[in-house]
Amino acid sequence: MLLWLDGDVSRAATFYQRLAPRQRRDIIWCKTPAEAIRILEEPEYLNVLYEAHLEYKLNNEFLNQDMDDPNCGMEVVRHVVKNPDKYNKIRFVIHTWDISMGNVMIKALKEAGLDAVHIPFGS
Repeated sequence: MLLWLDGDVSRAATFYQRLAPRQRRDIIWCKTPAEAIRILEEPEYLNVLYEAHLEYKLNNEFLNQDMDDPNCGMEVVRHVVKNPDKYNKIRFVIHTWDISMGNVMIKALKEAGLDAVHIPFGS
């Protein structure tokens, strides 16, 4: 299964269309960090998740979103790095175009020993 965290409907639809047909049935779209964390905490999902795609800015605004905001993708990263062994089978793909915050997210995940890459969406 693949977790997709992004508040942008058009980006989610584009990502879905780019997936192979067999992968489309295995995607879980979350619009909020709370939804994503809830999925990550469910044993039936945790045991089958192989990838988690995270956006930093979930408010769909061009203004900077505070890194400490519980409604940004960094909230999921903060949750995951508290218990990295639990999530060590998941590859984390940060797809934000906010390069500086994407780098912060990647650094935290990698420092926790997790597999993480920064691939801005559409690149």
